[in-house]
Amino acid sequence: MKKPHMPNNLNKYSALESYKYWWTVLSLLLITGAVNLQVPLYHQYAEINHASHAVSSLAFAAYVAGLVPVLFGFAGASDRMGRKLIIITALSCSLLATLLMIFFSSMNSLFFARVLQGVSVGLAMGTVTAFLSEQRPGTEKFISAHVALASSLGFGGGALATTISLMYSQEGIPISFWIALVAFPIVMMGMWKIPTSNKLRNVPLTRIPKFISGNISPYLAICAAWSVSGLVIALLPAQLAIHDLATWTGPALFLINIAGIVFQPMARRLTPKINMAIGCVLVPSGYLTLIYGAQQGSILYLLLGSSIAGAACYGFTYLGGLTYVVEKAKLDKARSVSGYFLAAYVGFSVPSILLGIVADSKGVSNALESFGFLIVLVHIVIFIMTMTARDVIKIHIASEGLDK
Repeated sequence: MKKPHMPNNLNKYSALESYKYWWTVLSLLLITGAVNLQVPLYHQYAEINHASHAVSSLAFAAYVAGLVPVLFGFAGASDRMGRKLIIITALSCSLLATLLMIFFSSMNSLFFARVLQGVSVGLAMGTVTAFLSEQRPGTEKFISAHVALASSLGFGGGALATTISLMYSQEGIPISFWIALVAFPIVMMGMWKIPTSNKLRNVPLTRIPKFISGNISPYLAICAAWSVSGLVIALLPAQLAIHDLATWTGPALFLINIAGIVFQPMARRLTPKINMAIGCVLVPSGYLTLIYGAQQGSILYLLLGSSIAGAACYGFTYLGGLTYVVEKAKLDKARSVSGYFLAAYVGFSVPSILLGIVADSKGVSNALESFGFLIVLVHIVIFIMTMTARDVIKIHIASEGLDK
């Protein structure tokens, strides 16, 4: 039987080079894991501070306040200052956010912690991808898969770790917080000892993230997909609380991430175009199913819908768009990947804020239903754009004038 073809250079790395590569991946895993450590406690924070849906959603979505300035103002930082230094800085921001929630647990603290986490993720995503690409050139498809795998495990695993901790003990700070507190210094020291050989480029420190010219569909698709994931964290607990099922938010979020991981091997064998087309079917189907489950108090439909949506959010749509961006980018991989994640996190945060406001006036159920119609409409448009023979909408941001 003929063995599947694997790039020859994947087997030509020394132990030191492998350590350098996987420690970098571990850094991303820890950063993304720390982001959702507090998710199972959101409802508790809101009750303590008597926060409205809008305030709770704003605290959750404070990502934008940290993420957007970093992606727009420091997209070229790792090119000029070095990948390793920026990754260590990102780890430091996540460490500070974790310390804040351990010693000053409140909705106000959550807001500032989310800002720090936004800064951390904004610095890490593009930099880690670029750093890995420099370590193993010519293996972009495998690198994008590793980045997707690490971030998916992190975003789902952080919340699950806290849920398990709360099952063990409801008193005091969850043990998952303390584990993260110990892990950060260890990973930071390991990153500091990693040798680097990439040449710094004399480029402006502040640059606008680059969007791949010619096709807007990957950015629109990830924006829409991650909006579903954001709403599961920000508003779904309030709807589930009506049926005394608020604790099932953790398993739902975990399944969203795990489903993506399960389907990533399949997605790696498909083209970005096919991946995004599949996502256009799965995201709206999954969202409508999980919302039906939340409204009816059905755990089965809730978890089924989460799995269906997650297969696209962190699987087909996510990996398809990321692979497209990495393959099309040339020297500006850090800027290009930052542009992709800018679209992702705008979708992850902004709809949650708007629907939080709607939920305060019209009710959570009506807000979630209204968003369902929008999700269906948007994915019909994305599907048409993706399946057309030529690009329908062109992007001119960060081309011609901005690069001169």
